Amino acid sequence: MDGFFSNVLKEPVPDSPDWSTVAAMFRAALVYE
Repeated sequence: MDGFFSNVLKEPVPDSPDWSTVAAMFRAALVYE
């Protein structure tokens, strides 16, 4: 997810996950697959 955050979201990877991080995981999975 490091590449997704830096390339797509233009944000650093958060230190502590929250629900928006879970949503970002699903978005990253859609791009990956």
